[in-house]
Amino acid sequence: MANQNFGTYTEVDPNNKITKTASRVSWVDIRRNEDAYVYKDKGENYFDNSFVHHLTIRSISASGPGGTAANIDSFWVLANLVDDYTGISNANGDGYFLFFRDYRIGAPKHIIFLVELDGGAATFSGEFQLTVDTDYYLKIVRDESAGTFGTLYCYIYSDAVRETLVGLLTRTLHSSKKDFRYVYAVQTINTGDSSRSHTGYTENLDLDVLGDPTVTTQAVTSVLQFTAIGNGNITSIGAGAVSQHGVVFSETNPVPLLSNSRYTNEGAVGVGAFTSEITTLRWKTKYYLRAYAINVFGTSYGSVVTFYTDPNATVSLGFGQSIFTESPDWDDVSDDVIGFDIKRGRNHDLDRIEAGTAVLTLKNLEGNYWRYNTGGDYYPNVKPLALVRISAVWSGVTYRRFYGLVESFQHSWIDQRGAKVPIVTVQCVDLFKSLARLKLHSLPGTVGSYTNAAALKSNAASGQKDVIIKSLGDSATEGCDIKFLHVGQSITIKDNSASEVNTIASIDEGTYTLTMTNNLASSYTTGADGHVKKFPAVLSGTRVADVLYELGWPASLTDLDAGQVTVIEYVPAEGGEVALKHLQDVAESDGGIIFVGGLGKVVFQDRDARLSTSEDALTCLAGTLISLVDIQAIFSDYGNDQKYVAAEP
Repeated sequence: MANQNFGTYTEVDPNNKITKTASRVSWVDIRRNEDAYVYKDKGENYFDNSFVHHLTIRSISASGPGGTAANIDSFWVLANLVDDYTGISNANGDGYFLFFRDYRIGAPKHIIFLVELDGGAATFSGEFQLTVDTDYYLKIVRDESAGTFGTLYCYIYSDAVRETLVGLLTRTLHSSKKDFRYVYAVQTINTGDSSRSHTGYTENLDLDVLGDPTVTTQAVTSVLQFTAIGNGNITSIGAGAVSQHGVVFSETNPVPLLSNSRYTNEGAVGVGAFTSEITTLRWKTKYYLRAYAINVFGTSYGSVVTFYTDPNATVSLGFGQSIFTESPDWDDVSDDVIGFDIKRGRNHDLDRIEAGTAVLTLKNLEGNYWRYNTGGDYYPNVKPLALVRISAVWSGVTYRRFYGLVESFQHSWIDQRGAKVPIVTVQCVDLFKSLARLKLHSLPGTVGSYTNAAALKSNAASGQKDVIIKSLGDSATEGCDIKFLHVGQSITIKDNSASEVNTIASIDEGTYTLTMTNNLASSYTTGADGHVKKFPAVLSGTRVADVLYELGWPASLTDLDAGQVTVIEYVPAEGGEVALKHLQDVAESDGGIIFVGGLGKVVFQDRDARLSTSEDALTCLAGTLISLVDIQAIFSDYGNDQKYVAAEP
């Protein structure tokens, strides 16, 4: 480590405001409109890759009109041009600047912040307020491993050994990774405004800080309720051996430090990756974490990562989309969630499963959930029938806990820290309620002695797949409205001498032609009262599918067992019958269950589902499926375990 000799730096100072010594550059009443600076040509691309600079600054005094704020000069600059700030900016130049701002709106303040010029476009970090006439010890770091093009940090300490951190400025860099030639110890803004002046100094600038170790942070793994594994990598030990390393983590500090957060200590180590076990965490909690390493020259940190202890819930809303959208666009509203409550299933084993419900309580500080807020993020779709999905992570597995629709947004206010805070209560229901509102209808025709049927318009030949039926235009008493039939449904094709069950593969609505999945086993004639009927006697799983096709339910939103029993032919009551009631009757006839799962699918599990070893037997997981045999209850008497077995009729 060696401080720069400012006696070798070039001074541009037309008004003699700047004084140089070997270790310090100081200025007195330097004006905002002056073209003044002190710089060093270090050679092309000298400042490349990641780097660490140390310097000490002091802001002694500033003057200017009240009620305003203005940038006057910089304590530290890297650039590829020799000029004041405005000159570099006007030339569309690049550079990094540690600005000083004189702030006189209310009580006067001395402010510093980082500025990046990227092709003349300026972006800024947050601000730090200096105590006037006080030394601050800075560590300016460019970490090219943080972000796409690197990140610039300014660590601000109150002590010369740089242990007591009092502030941190951060600027994510843009466009490309840049190398620089010139370093400045002071540089004016030069805007033509002479009403502002500043007195201060930069000293002990060290451009070759090699002592600190270098460490990176990787994603946290093996996250459970109360424990997790932190991961880091020491890429360089610096100028001295690493005496301590580990991870530092906090619930409340977005940039955790050893001085204000909990940490692990894995002791001395060399270069390489490491893990660190974290214990005594709180469940359902967000944590900020980063790796650290210490040697005799200082403490280094990696970038911050976040993790949630189990169970980590994610709440998403899908605005302005159909309940049958197969791949909805989701808006993650988890950050607004105060809490939620989910009720699904049944109270007793012999009860029918009812519609699942969820109640969300969301913060509404930005007004995003006011229906008529035209500036809200989700306007104009904040209204009932928005999609809802709730997920939770447990032991690294994502479980879909709820999928349904919003029934209402109910607005209210709560008291918080002496103020009224807007919230919204979102009442939700799963898609079972949709099934309770939809009805099934039989075909309206009568063909000879056959009711609830549609007559054949022409003969259907054995070995062929096409069946043409009459429309209402052909016959008001024997015809059919084609909307009563759906692709995928099972139908009976019958006349006075033959009968079979087949499945509709496609429908030509113009000609009323039904193309079947399989070739016809027999021939059927109009003279023998040939006709088709819906809802034939089929396996229970097929009947469930037929009903859902009738309702227009996408096959991709179903997960249906084949079924273990054949249900009888079904004719809905006159005026229609509630779809959900019939589906529940079919499930009960098989000894199975039907429900809407956490993935939003209608799930039918027949009587043998609890004995299945198939990995698709359970559908409440996202990405990972397990067998019901692996999770079912075990009954025990005197150590003899007995798995659940469905009773045979």
